[in-house]
Amino acid sequence: MSTGLQVLDKVRSARRWKDPQATIGLRMLGIKTTDSRFAQLKQSLWQGDPLADNVAAWIHANRGGWALFQQALTQGIHSQPDAPECVKALFAQVDQRPAWVDDELMQRGANAVLRSGLYGSTALGSCSLMIGYAADAAVKPLAMTANLSQGARKRLSETSRWTIDCATSGILARHSEGFHSTLRVRLMHAFVRQSLRANPEWQFDAWGEPIMQLDMVATQLEFSTVFIAGCAAQGLLFSAAEREAIMHYYRYVCWLMGVDEVLQPTNFREGIELAAMLHATSNMAPDQDSIALTKGLFNALKEMVNDQPGEQWLKRLLIYRSAALTRLMLGDELSNRMQVPPAPMKSSILLMSAMTLIADQSLGLTSMGRKFRARIGRQQFIAGSEAKNFGFIPTMKGKKLVAEASAA
Repeated sequence: MSTGLQVLDKVRSARRWKDPQATIGLRMLGIKTTDSRFAQLKQSLWQGDPLADNVAAWIHANRGGWALFQQALTQGIHSQPDAPECVKALFAQVDQRPAWVDDELMQRGANAVLRSGLYGSTALGSCSLMIGYAADAAVKPLAMTANLSQGARKRLSETSRWTIDCATSGILARHSEGFHSTLRVRLMHAFVRQSLRANPEWQFDAWGEPIMQLDMVATQLEFSTVFIAGCAAQGLLFSAAEREAIMHYYRYVCWLMGVDEVLQPTNFREGIELAAMLHATSNMAPDQDSIALTKGLFNALKEMVNDQPGEQWLKRLLIYRSAALTRLMLGDELSNRMQVPPAPMKSSILLMSAMTLIADQSLGLTSMGRKFRARIGRQQFIAGSEAKNFGFIPTMKGKKLVAEASAA
């Protein structure tokens, strides 16, 4: 941790952790500040992903390493008998499906994500990502590795590609696109973590380990618990069975991503509790990086919507809905600090939410209606996410993290 010691004299105000206070959320859920889970979360500030980190370090040191990893991923580790022990160790983990994985729940969870349609893609962008952007220390990996404004559309498309690959893969079978995409993202995180560890500007004392377990499990919540809440705010209410299926689905997806199983919520109730605990220990203090990410996201959204066919009034409404939803979920004070676009009369979207609720619940009364809403939702989710394929060569501020010959 010598790099961290070198930057202690330059620590800024951004802090990744604060000792928990008895917030309203904790009191409502009956969680005490002495709960042992707080200690686990604090410890996770210094935990990365050793299996993936070892593979990333080996790839950097060996030309052709990325190509070897890609072949082991798509054809199986048995196709690379001479692979190094670190690569074999990673695949020994992910090739052994955990006993708790329930394929029926996985498929139901994936189906629920897909049927969310445009509401789901809006929830992911306007709620899940924006909540993550609000914490100044949490956005530092993005701030130091990406073009915050011009690179937003590429980042959104890559995230969308991963989300769609996973959901359309259902149970994430070993050789599915979802499985492959998830492992590639896991390695990308390891490359970024490795680069930031060596960067003298990374402030270990203020920010913890780059892309540490705390951030990884927070991301799991953003795609599951926060996603469910964001859909509900728009009038799309998942049933209790669907909520549990979504939680189970993302539990396995994020286990593949390298999230420590000990930290993971196993059901919706635990997801709500963990979200409240993270809120109680996070400094929600958006800074210039948070603002740049916010502007980049909404500019990218505007570009993506305007690229689609349709009436201009409808496009303006979609953009307005996204800003209004963010302001409803985060509140005006925090949204103003992040410079979220104005949304006068933002509460008016609740009327649209009520209409959505009535329509969705009505369709759910019959088998034919459920099939119809599932089909339309799937089409909208995939189209609304606008997942362009940029290929998968890990980059940092547009520069490849592995040699081009080994990244192809």
